[in-house]
Amino acid sequence: MVDLSAEEEQNVIHDIKKVVTKSPKARGENKFQAVINHTIEYSYMYPFSNYTSHCLVPIGCKPLLSYQLEHLEAHDINDIFVVIGKKHSQKVQKFLKGFFQAKPETQIHLVTTEMEFDEECNVLKLLKEKITSDFVYVQGHCLTDLSLLKVIDYHVANDSACTVIAKEWDSNFKPKFFVEQCKIENRYQIYGVSQDHKQVQRLVLKKENTVIEQNKHRMHKSFLKNCKSFVTRTDLSDTGLFFCKFWLLNLLCKIKEDTNGQVDPVNIDEFLNFLIKNQYKKKLYSYIVPTQAEKRYEASEDIAEAISKIMDPYYGKKEEDRVKVLLYVVTNESGEQYPLYHQTISNVRSFM
Repeated sequence: MVDLSAEEEQNVIHDIKKVVTKSPKARGENKFQAVINHTIEYSYMYPFSNYTSHCLVPIGCKPLLSYQLEHLEAHDINDIFVVIGKKHSQKVQKFLKGFFQAKPETQIHLVTTEMEFDEECNVLKLLKEKITSDFVYVQGHCLTDLSLLKVIDYHVANDSACTVIAKEWDSNFKPKFFVEQCKIENRYQIYGVSQDHKQVQRLVLKKENTVIEQNKHRMHKSFLKNCKSFVTRTDLSDTGLFFCKFWLLNLLCKIKEDTNGQVDPVNIDEFLNFLIKNQYKKKLYSYIVPTQAEKRYEASEDIAEAISKIMDPYYGKKEEDRVKVLLYVVTNESGEQYPLYHQTISNVRSFM
C-alpha cells in the first residue's frame, strides 16, 4: 500500500467521490448492450428446429428466447439485439410484438441474416455500427440463472477485454447422453489458467484435447514468462456467455486485412484464441477505442493514477497491460447453467 499524507488522502477520497458519482452505474445507467445469436446450428435441438427457429423452441411453457430476454432484463440490460435467419424472422417478430411483454425501457432489435445459419464472426461484424458500448454476447443455446451483476463487476473491476464464463462439471447432473457422446468422440475442452496476486483468473489457453494431442498448438516461452502461475483444467465447459469490450468489434473487422489474410476467424473460439495468444502484446493497443460513456465520464489521468496507487500496491512496478482475457468460473454452489437437453420440452407447436 502506498503511504499518503492526511491531506493527500482526503484529496484522493474527494476525487474518488467525484468519479463514482459521475459514473454510469451511479447514475443508474447500465452501459452494457446484449447480442443473442440464434444463427448457430445445434444438432441437439433436432427435430424441433425442423419446424421453427431455435429461439422459439418451447422449454416448459415458454420459448427459449423468452427466458433469455427476461434474464437480461432482470439485470437491467435493456438494449438487446436478437440475430435470426431470414427464414424464421416473421415468426420471431410476431412473437416479440404479440406475445413477449418487455419492460417499457427495454429496446429489442431484430437483426436478420440471409442464411438461417451463419458464422458467428460474420454476425458480429454485421452489428459493428449498431453496438455502441461494451456488450454481453449470448450464444443461442444458453439458458442460465447466473447473476450477471457479479460477472459485470468482475469484468469491469479488472478492465477485461473479454471475460469468458465457464461452468464446473457436476458429476451428479451430467446427462447420460452427453457423457456417452464424450466417450465416443473422446473430446473435451482444456483450459489453461494463470492467476495473479489479486486472484484474477486469466485465460491463457482454451483448446480441445484433440488439438493438443495432435501438436497443433504451441505456446512460446515468452508468453509463459508473463504468466504468474499456470494451471490446466479439464473440468470446465462452455456456457455460451461472453462479456466483451466495445473495441473488440473494431479489431474483428480489421484483423484479416491487418494480418494479410493470415488470421480470419469464423467463430468466437477462433477469435478468442487470437486474443489469448496476443493479449500480452502491445500491437493490439491501436485497436482500443473508448465508448461514448467512457469518454463522457472518464477521470483525469491524475485521479486515475491516484486511485490505482491506492487500490493496487503493485502499481508502477509492472508493465502496462491493457488487453486481458479473463475466466469467470461458475461453481455448482454459485449458480447453475443448464444445457438445453436438461429441460423438459413440451408444446412444441405453440409458436410455430
